[in-house]
Amino acid sequence: MSRSINQVILSFSPPDYQAAVARGEAALPIITPTDLRHNVGHSLAMQGVSAEEIAHILGHTSLTVAKYYILATPALALIRAKALGTNPVWQNMVAMMLTGELTSSTKWQGQRVVGIIGDQLHDGIGGCSRDNGDCPFSEVRCCYGCLYYRPFTDGDHQAVLESVVKEVDELISISDSVGNARNPLISIHETTQFEIQSVIARCRFRQEKGGVR
Repeated sequence: MSRSINQVILSFSPPDYQAAVARGEAALPIITPTDLRHNVGHSLAMQGVSAEEIAHILGHTSLTVAKYYILATPALALIRAKALGTNPVWQNMVAMMLTGELTSSTKWQGQRVVGIIGDQLHDGIGGCSRDNGDCPFSEVRCCYGCLYYRPFTDGDHQAVLESVVKEVDELISISDSVGNARNPLISIHETTQFEIQSVIARCRFRQEKGGVR
């Protein structure tokens, strides 16, 4: 079985490599059936294939192993998001590109952003400089990636972040339970999470520099 697998893999290799193997100048790739199955299972999970389909392709009568492949996928996404999100310099740079100027709740005279995330009402977090009618997007949730948004340096952005993180955790749990590793809502929420973290970093940086209060 292993020899057959290796011969098939060799047939997909570049012609130069195949010729080198034939001349004895290069080693034949050694891939065991277990290696192949793990690679197939992981690749299918990364492509969003359901647990039932993975189990069928691998010839399993149980979904246990297939679900483990899928469980690893959102975990990798969280590690990647946390790695970027904890870099304050990166957060500050991104926040400057995503939102407008910082201000304070006492100085802002325009429209204020108010909205609900989950079961929490969030207000006093920023203003909106949009002057051409009502905003078509979800207030608070979409504001942190909007150029019209004016974050308040004294706003409770941490509370907004906690609400979004709670939603992300719930989405991941639901996705894992049904074997859906590519739920697009997870990516959207993680992007929102990063945008909020960026604004928090920017406000903290401004306060440390003695700017707007």
